[in-house]
Amino acid sequence: MQKFLLRAPSWVIALLFGALFALMSVVVGVIDDASWRFVAIMAVVGGVIMGPLLALVTRNQRREQLRALEEVPEQEWKLVRRAAWKGPVPSDPGIRAAALELATRFYGRAYRFRKPFYIVFGLNLVVQIVSLATGGSRWAIVTMICFAIVIVLQWYNLRRLKRRIELLR
Repeated sequence: MQKFLLRAPSWVIALLFGALFALMSVVVGVIDDASWRFVAIMAVVGGVIMGPLLALVTRNQRREQLRALEEVPEQEWKLVRRAAWKGPVPSDPGIRAAALELATRFYGRAYRFRKPFYIVFGLNLVVQIVSLATGGSRWAIVTMICFAIVIVLQWYNLRRLKRRIELLR
């Protein structure tokens, strides 16, 4: 599946992201006991907007991964991806070099966008805290926790990838 997603055209990725976003919107709407008409409109509008937007955002990431993996046979892509994130350092120099390239690309992208990422997610976290403090819905708690977890994971992954790059060198 990962190979398919890396090579898929942007319109396919947009459809997948849009459908996933629409499905999540329906689930949240049903749990929140919203009207079906409102849920359907929000799911369609959200899917139409978020699908292409997320496909556009991830296009360069997919291209970078393909460039890092092009020197390695497809059968070993899974090994390279795993080695870029965790596990023992591969003894095969080709897999090790590709894993280093992939980890370096992941780290470079995450490092370049760290400030905007922390600003956007931090502001969203503050908005959710204010919403909760002013009597907002119970969803404010869920989204507040999600934003906090994503911020911590981003902080942790930057440090972990830096250590992994040093290990793969």
